[in-house]
Amino acid sequence: MLVRFSGPTIHFVDEHYDTGRILAQRVVPVLANDTVEELAARVLKEVIQTISLISFKKWWHFKLLNN
Repeated sequence: MLVRFSGPTIHFVDEHYDTGRILAQRVVPVLANDTVEELAARVLKEVIQTISLISFKKWWHFKLLNN
């Protein structure tokens, strides 16, 4: 069976492994000729973009509440 999709899950950390509330998930396609390094690079790009978006939304929410 071939894996067609991968991707990161960004979640809060709690006392258990991977059980914190999910903040965001992204889907990254696994291409037919992908190397591990190529797929990892695309997943990392999604991680960085997703964390940046979450951070911006938190900052914007803070600004709205404190002005």
